Amino acid sequence: MKNCVDCGREIPEEALYCMFCRAEQPVVTTVTPDQLRSALRNLKDEIMSEVRELLEEQHQQKPGFFAQLRSSLEELDRKTGLKK
Repeated sequence: MKNCVDCGREIPEEALYCMFCRAEQPVVTTVTPDQLRSALRNLKDEIMSEVRELLEEQHQQKPGFFAQLRSSLEELDRKTGLKK
């Protein structure tokens, strides 16, 4: 059992709404550290892919710019520890 976030009355643990005041209850999801790490890695990879595409466009306009940003991105990978 848990308490309603609005009226405080006791309701079943799995309740999405309070049966007394009808207030919506927050859904609590448990995530393991490995699941979180994997999700962050996937998100980082997606962002990095988009950034690299943008950088390639910039490289065509300003050749030295790309090398400098690549170095910064590699440093970011090292600092975050999310590199595969």
